[in-house]
Amino acid sequence: MKLLNLLPIIIAFVIFPICSLWAQSASVGSLVLPSGLSTISFEWQGDSVHSKWEAYTAMLIPVRLRNCPRIFYMQFDLGAPSSIFYKNKLDAIRLKYPDAVPLTENDNRIGEYNFWIGQTPATACKILVQQFDNAAADWREGRKEIIGTIGADLIDYRVVVLDYPDKKIHLLSSVTHRLKQKMFFFQTSPT
Repeated sequence: MKLLNLLPIIIAFVIFPICSLWAQSASVGSLVLPSGLSTISFEWQGDSVHSKWEAYTAMLIPVRLRNCPRIFYMQFDLGAPSSIFYKNKLDAIRLKYPDAVPLTENDNRIGEYNFWIGQTPATACKILVQQFDNAAADWREGRKEIIGTIGADLIDYRVVVLDYPDKKIHLLSSVTHRLKQKMFFFQTSPT
């Protein structure tokens, strides 16, 4: 029990076997990240649930779009199989920063799009763009503007360490010996 008190509570999931140490291969609706270690910070968002305030209802990940100085956020949701952008938000960003977001293709997807998830460069391959609501972007200073959802494609073929106290997501190509000694693991296999 002392060990748990000394270390941050970290949960690691080995999602799928690692096929190689190179970057993930791209498929439709997937995120491609660099190989090796990526660390992504997140922020908690609170909300009212049954008239009671809950401080930890959603994990928000900061994202930066090319040719746009503003930091936006995407909700991290492992219930979503792939990441999506919200059409109304992208339309508002495109009006203010025309070079920040390409136009969608006929099937409501953006072909290959490079952006940053935290400080990690990412490429979205055929990312879906869906209408979420009718609200345009809120450009007021200090507002956390959510422009989409980062889904399970963020963690495909990677070892994931969720460090809740430090608000970090660590994505690794493999588990190090040192990490194995400190963590609890749950392994799943592809179905």
